[in-house]
Amino acid sequence: MSYSSDRGAGSRRKLRDLQALSGRFLRLQVTSVMNSKSPPTEAAAREARLKAALKANLGRRKAQARAKATKQVDEKSAQEKE
Repeated sequence: MSYSSDRGAGSRRKLRDLQALSGRFLRLQVTSVMNSKSPPTEAAAREARLKAALKANLGRRKAQARAKATKQVDEKSAQEKE
C-alpha cells in the first residue's frame, strides 16, 4: 500500500477541516493578544508626555530659527537696496 492509498477522501476532508479550524484558532489567539493591551504604566505615561513636550519644543525652536533666518535675509536685501 502506498501512502496516498491509505488516505481516503474522508481523511483528506478531516485534515483540511482540521487545518482550517487551527488557522481560525490561531488568528483568534493572535487577534485577542493584540487587542488586550494593558493600560500604560506610570513610567510609560511619563515617557509619552515627555516625548510630546520635546516634540513641541523642537517645533517651536525650528519655527524661531526659520523666522530669524527670514528676518536676516530681509534685512540683508534691504541693506543692499540702499
